[in-house]
Amino acid sequence: MTKIPFIEIDKLKIAPQHFSDCYLVSSVGALARSKNGRKTLRNNIRYNQNKQYYEIHFLDWKKQKKDIFVSQKEMSNIVLTDKFANPLKLTSPHNPIIQAIECSMNKLIKSCPSVKPLFCRLASSVEPFEYNISSNFMKMFTGVKPISINEKTLRKNLTHHKESVLELFDRMKDNNFSFIAGTSKGTRKFCAWHCYSIEKVDGSNVFLYDHRKQTSINVKYDEFIKSFKYITGYFNDMLK
Repeated sequence: MTKIPFIEIDKLKIAPQHFSDCYLVSSVGALARSKNGRKTLRNNIRYNQNKQYYEIHFLDWKKQKKDIFVSQKEMSNIVLTDKFANPLKLTSPHNPIIQAIECSMNKLIKSCPSVKPLFCRLASSVEPFEYNISSNFMKMFTGVKPISINEKTLRKNLTHHKESVLELFDRMKDNNFSFIAGTSKGTRKFCAWHCYSIEKVDGSNVFLYDHRKQTSINVKYDEFIKSFKYITGYFNDMLK
């Protein structure tokens, strides 16, 4: 099995999201933005010579390491559909690495549904890998518990954590981090219950990438704190 090349890791920064798994696609995209996040992706994802099989390595599956093997046939069997199982046309090609991770998450969740919180399991979904908490996936994949502010509380924005968020932003200005941000309520600019990867923090602006719309958005600190429910991820030195 061969490690994925860094040129393929670069593509994950803007990989399109097709299913309701923004937590997964944005987390992988965020890992591709830091030096050690990129190393983690390279070490944890491999394929055989003709890319007929992928091996996804999880560093913390029930406190143990777990390898999931995924075939091209399994990947091609995951087709985007509506709730009536009618196939939907993709607006852009599916990234094969994201597809392999989605298949591996399907296998893990089917073997142990409780890996998803109850409220995520109750959500209507097409595939088992849809809907989850970002910190769950990050910890399973990297083996490291991420920093997470307000992810699992009932508060709908980060107003009560403004000081902690501003401290994170100050540390992020070196642009070597892997963080995502998630909403609960929707606004004119941001979708409800959606995750964005954070591209960079510059001055008083946060630059975000929306994998669903494949667009970049910048927002002032105060607007970010009022619009987003949580922020989750790693600084580079947390990952080795």
